[in-house]
Formats: sequence, C-alpha cells, structure tokens
Amino acid sequence: MIPVKKDTNTLYTPRQTSRRRGRGRLHNRRTRSGTRLATATRRRMKPPLKIKFVLRRSAASEMTPAEIVKCNHLLLGCFDSSADVATLAPEDVCIIGMLGSRVVSFMCVRETENAAAAATAYNTIHTVCTAEQYRGRGLLRGMFHHVASLPQFKDRAFRLEASNIEEPDKGLNQTARFKIYSKTGFALPVGTEIRPSGEIVADVRISSSHSEFMYHLMTAFGGPPRWVRADDMVMDACYANSEPQSRGCVMISNSKTMREFNASRPLAVMGAPGRMQLRV
Repeated sequence: MIPVKKDTNTLYTPRQTSRRRGRGRLHNRRTRSGTRLATATRRRMKPPLKIKFVLRRSAASEMTPAEIVKCNHLLLGCFDSSADVATLAPEDVCIIGMLGSRVVSFMCVRETENAAAAATAYNTIHTVCTAEQYRGRGLLRGMFHHVASLPQFKDRAFRLEASNIEEPDKGLNQTARFKIYSKTGFALPVGTEIRPSGEIVADVRISSSHSEFMYHLMTAFGGPPRWVRADDMVMDACYANSEPQSRGCVMISNSKTMREFNASRPLAVMGAPGRMQLRV
C-alpha cells in the first residue's frame, strides 16, 4: 500500500521502506556485494511527490482562470476533446492535485440531492484523471483518502463507474479499471452480473489477510458457487437487473472503507474480515 502521511499531503513510493541499521548490511550480513545492491536500490527509488490537494466547486466563479486552463489541459490527456471544466455541474466538488504550480490529478464528487437520505444515498465520483507521467505513484489513493477524510463526506457512501473504454496502448480496459478501483476500496454491488461468465455477485467481503475484496459468485446455470479474489476476476461488461451498464461497471464504497484502503497502515491489522453492506 502507498501511505499518505497524515499531517501533510506528501505521497511516498512503494520502495520507500525502512532500512536495516548498519552500514552496508544486508540480511544481517556485511558484504561488499550487499553494499552494492543496497546502493543500487537507493538509486532506483523515486523521490516523494509533494502533492497539495485543493478543493474547489467546479463553478467557473469559484475557480481561477489559471486553474481552469491547467485542469482542462490535464483532462485533455485523459479524455477526448469534449472534456472541459465548463461542462461540469456548478455544484460539483472537485479535488485538484497540485505538484508545485502544476495540476497533476483531478476528480469531482457530485453530492446526492436527497438531503434527507444523505447518510445512505450515494455521492457520485466522476472525471477521475491523473497525468500519465505520474500514474502508479499513489495519486489516486491520495485523492480518495483526502475526500473520505473531509468533514462534509464523513460517513457517506460513494459510487463510480469503472469505464469500459478500451485503451490497449495504455493497458486499460474494463478488467484493468475494475482492478485499479478495487485496490482503492471500491467493490461491485451485490446483485451485479458479470459477463461473459454470467456469474452474479452474491456477497462481498474484505479479506484481513490480503487487504483486498473477496467475491462470492453464483452462476445462473446451476454450477457451483465460488469465492474469488478481485485481482483474479476478468470481465467484459456488468449488468444490473438484466440491464447493461453501458458506460462501465458501477462500483461502490463508503468513507470508512476508502480511508482504510488508502491509509498508511494495511487493512490486515484493522480486525477480522468484514462484509460490504452495500447493494445496488
């Protein structure tokens, strides 16, 4: 897991782990080859990204002209030419990831309009974008952890669509995006049908030993049910109530799960396996 330092927005790379004490010591042995290997490992480590997350309403009146230009430049690298801050709903809450003066990540949350059911209704996360050269550095985890930690989203539920757009040059498709969001605390709701296997999600649990989702899949063809890790699942499309989800698989989470999956400590130490009590 890529930790997010609690008192700052500095993100750390997976290789930044603590080293053993003792100069040139590797596996409790002092060797010249061990020293060379340790030195080579330090050279491969990427420096931390000092990201500052800025909260803005997407209304043009609440974003500076410079922010709009920078955000649109980033969005063009993630979506087609129609992507523009001006097309977003004015009430959307947007999180802008700043690396110095550059915008390197962006996403928005559309709050539920049902104030009476705010605790159970879903807030929709959309327009998720990370600069290509900074992908794989924990920016997505950082944004989700930041959103889930905001007072206005405490104890709230969230949904997003894992896009089914094929991008072979980037290694992205329906399965790849499902796995990316699975690692940040989002899961398919109970009742989702997965194609082409035709299996239906009957239960979703969090494995304390692997810090991941486990799915109990039932088949409509009379075959035996099975438990499967999210990372082992393959899908071309998702259906809900026999209706295809045309834009991609809908996935759900809540603020507690998002914080736990994206925090500095692993989910494995947070207790026994839990059950996702979220449905379509």
